[in-house]
Amino acid sequence: MEKRYLTLQEAESLIPAIEKRLTRLIQLNKTLVMLNSIEINYEDEFQFIKNEISSRKVTHKLYNEFYTLLEEILNYGAIVKDLDIGLADFYSIHNGKEILLCWRLGEEKIKYWHESDSGYDQRKPIDLLKNA
Repeated sequence: MEKRYLTLQEAESLIPAIEKRLTRLIQLNKTLVMLNSIEINYEDEFQFIKNEISSRKVTHKLYNEFYTLLEEILNYGAIVKDLDIGLADFYSIHNGKEILLCWRLGEEKIKYWHESDSGYDQRKPIDLLKNA
């Protein structure tokens, strides 16, 4: 999978598709975290084996869906940065330098950007790119 550089307009046009997939990815992540935290002890070994197989099948299906969605998002050119807040970045070029357009779930447009070697806490308003 190659890194894709998108313009601001191209990245914003992908938001509806990314939003749908990121929302489901967050739900799956929460479910998997919960499922992995459950510990059940059985006195009957047969029941334990039966439930363990059933549980692993369900978990495997959820992980498969999780990684399929994550790959779809990457194929659009977005990088999932934080599933807790629903953060994704898009690679772009500005004045010959690689930057990341920073989008958060719930936002209709991309409002921030940051340099590729900096993070969320160093993001800048998108208007700085438009006025440069």
